[in-house]
Amino acid sequence: MDSLFKIPRAKKLPTDVSKIFKAVRDGRRNKEVRWFSECRASSFPICPRAFHICYRLPPSERPFKDESFASEVATMMGDALHAVLQKWFGLQEGTFFGNWKCLDCRKRRRHKYGPQRCKKCGQEMVYEEYDLPKKAKLPFSGHIDGLLRVLSGKYLIDFKGSSLEKIRAIQREGRPYDYHYYQTNAYANAVNMYPKHFGKFGPVDGIIIIYVDRGMANRFWHPVLVPVDKRVFRQCVGLIHESRESLETLRLPNGICSSPRDPKGKWCPVHELCFSRLIDATLKDKVWKELNSKGKKPSMMKRSLVE
Repeated sequence: MDSLFKIPRAKKLPTDVSKIFKAVRDGRRNKEVRWFSECRASSFPICPRAFHICYRLPPSERPFKDESFASEVATMMGDALHAVLQKWFGLQEGTFFGNWKCLDCRKRRRHKYGPQRCKKCGQEMVYEEYDLPKKAKLPFSGHIDGLLRVLSGKYLIDFKGSSLEKIRAIQREGRPYDYHYYQTNAYANAVNMYPKHFGKFGPVDGIIIIYVDRGMANRFWHPVLVPVDKRVFRQCVGLIHESRESLETLRLPNGICSSPRDPKGKWCPVHELCFSRLIDATLKDKVWKELNSKGKKPSMMKRSLVE
């Protein structure tokens, strides 16, 4: 290639430098936080067996949460991708619905279509995701990427940053990943069940999961349109109820994996214990309250079921 000024050829990296680079790329370590089972829609389907095991182990005996260079990059890229997509969807006049906030003076406007400008300082406002309402019929948490209204209907929008290879696989399969559907279907049902919380936007006619290639965000998208399903929603919520009820009886429930080789258990922190013959001897005859990441008493489980 032609250069304005002569550029020297690249040299081979010294071995010690390459070693550092590889250590960063492959970086993985335990956090200083013990694992606990979170009832989040993004964690669907909740495994009753893993949930049960978690709270039959004292916090000091639970595995540490894991973090890696690759997962942290993916998380931060995902956060940035969501913010940019929400900004540009919000600029499409009268279609993107939700809450808006001003980053300068912190003013908010609720249940409005974008774009929005702050009435106090005139700055362009940014999209603020809806949190799910705290209701007995919604025993899980989560937040919604966006709500879209056009002539063809009202849609729940969810953004998924992914690699080109994975998006091609979704195209061939003709449907989204199971866990992405469980998550977004839960959100859509929540909007339809509690319209007041969402500014009476609903009912949601369909779910659009947009898979965006992180390397070519402006060139390669794969939107998947899927229906809202009440039955699948009830099944996902049923797993949470089964998880909690099992702690009242101290009976170990079945899990969502059919065998130790089931790919659904690949990242499960209690996978080895789940299929161990020593599991009954390992679990305690007591239930520990759920702890949040700061070690405080939480949220989902209000009390210790067995003292």
